[in-house]
Amino acid sequence: MEKILIRADASKEMGAGHLIRQIAFAQHLQDLNLDPFILTQTESKGLIDTLKSENINYISWPKKTDKTIESDAEFTIEIAKKERCKWIILDGYQFHTDYQKKIKKADFKLISVDDYAPYHFVSDIIINQNTQEHTLYSSESYTKLLLGPQFAAIRRKLRLNKKNIKINKEIRNILVVFGAGDSNNETLATLKILNMNIKINQNLIVHVLISPINPNLKSIEEYSKEMNCTIKIHNNITSDNYSTLLKKTDIAISACGTTVHELLLFRTPSIIIKYYENQKFLLEYLKKEALALTQEKKDPQLTIKYFNQLKSSKKRSSIIQNIKIGHKSKLKKHLQLELILKPKLRIQSVNLKDKLILLQLINDPEVRQQSFNSRQISMEEHQTWLKRKIQSTRCKMYIFKINDETVGQVRFEKQKKTIIANIYISKKFRGLGLGKVLIEEGLIKIKRKWNECEYIKAEIKETNVSSIYTFKELGFKKYRSIIKVTIDKHNNKNKERVVLFRKKII
Repeated sequence: MEKILIRADASKEMGAGHLIRQIAFAQHLQDLNLDPFILTQTESKGLIDTLKSENINYISWPKKTDKTIESDAEFTIEIAKKERCKWIILDGYQFHTDYQKKIKKADFKLISVDDYAPYHFVSDIIINQNTQEHTLYSSESYTKLLLGPQFAAIRRKLRLNKKNIKINKEIRNILVVFGAGDSNNETLATLKILNMNIKINQNLIVHVLISPINPNLKSIEEYSKEMNCTIKIHNNITSDNYSTLLKKTDIAISACGTTVHELLLFRTPSIIIKYYENQKFLLEYLKKEALALTQEKKDPQLTIKYFNQLKSSKKRSSIIQNIKIGHKSKLKKHLQLELILKPKLRIQSVNLKDKLILLQLINDPEVRQQSFNSRQISMEEHQTWLKRKIQSTRCKMYIFKINDETVGQVRFEKQKKTIIANIYISKKFRGLGLGKVLIEEGLIKIKRKWNECEYIKAEIKETNVSSIYTFKELGFKKYRSIIKVTIDKHNNKNKERVVLFRKKII
């Protein structure tokens, strides 16, 4: 299996968010049959135990190493070369532009997992689960941005423990969680707010989630004795126990960090509070989509107002429904595309030897259904058509393969100064984001051949939702809808609406 080095640290000063996030990230890579390991510096035995319990391979930073940013990069490169890695993943604010340049200069592919955008990036890929603002980043022209909550990394055991939604009429379990470090002890402040506004109720349980590096355990334990309800403190909770806890949580109160994505996964009605500037985009997303009750800043009165609103099972139900509709993950698909499929993808011009492969591709039932002529094509007419297209100076066709398997075919036809694009994807490779890649790769070649062309155009049936999505992702704009005569599989003529898209060639 291909090894991938992940670089992330944890400490009382920086918290444990970067390392915890990369445990989840590593598990996504394992699910793709890759072999990630984390190169880390942490003095927390609890976090090392977490790495072991989550089955993540790791290398601890040697204690005697002279640790400067420069030596950090050099040691990371040394380990990556020793383990024969092609990809390095960085998660931490200390991995600035010069650090990234050293990694790239050593000929590694690079992913930066970020939530702050503090400097220029030279990484091949940037992943930020907290924002969809592309303008936030200064990066290279080749850098791919995977932005938004749909790219959040969630630990495997949480992903596999689906929640059966049961909305209790009365609140029974409250979760309070403010990140791994919680240097300002917001956990204690929140407990005090709750205690002043909760009547004595031993049936109510407030669960406090803290990490092994949290310095506030003693003060929280002391105050818990004064609470009007039952307090349970979970220190260094396992994924299995965390899943069990999230399943029964009625309301959560949390900082606007990584935990938010776990709460969304379990559809937990939550009060989410912004404490740092880099959390504002995630907070805006939650507010816009009505996925949580949000606070721009710490405000005890507003927290209590929201808490009282969430006592209503109807209010909790509406939030749960919003999360169910709007929050879906794309991380695994894009990791598979970028780390596994794209590096293996090969492009070649179509010739007559490809006739059988292409006939099988275009006679696929789904391909025929979305074609303007939906009937099955015979070998005789296909061969005649293919020979004519190959000989034409106004047509160019490319076939794409991974190993010996056909991924798809792209056809470009020239009409004056416009290129018409057509694409077919093999059934096995649909839904993986390859349509966009095939068109991009084909367009690179065809632009050199037909450099006088100004626009590229596509004509797509209005019912072909996946193709419309692909071309929109590529920056194509709809400019017209027309009614076109099509032929169904029974050779009957029909009138269908066709959408025309185009994009200026740069």
